[in-house]
Amino acid sequence: MTKRSKKAKKSIESLKRVIEEHFLKIEKDIDEDKIERGKYHIEEVDSSFLYMLENKINLLKNNPNYADLIKEYKERLEEYKKKVNWLDKK
Repeated sequence: MTKRSKKAKKSIESLKRVIEEHFLKIEKDIDEDKIERGKYHIEEVDSSFLYMLENKINLLKNNPNYADLIKEYKERLEEYKKKVNWLDKK
């Protein structure tokens, strides 16, 4: 495995942790009825972290371990958007 691949995998794991932390924050904000803060975390994941994660995964080309990761995160994000009435924001 090349050095670039190792770095990309470490970066992917780090981004996964950050995204999961934000998902926990979104759930907590929804439970505490802090919808605006939840929307902020959704926007953060949607506009920044998923984009970075997708770029890192593309560096590894056809790695089966990460094939459905972006799709899974986007689906979870859509569920959160429904919970906080995302369309009210737009």
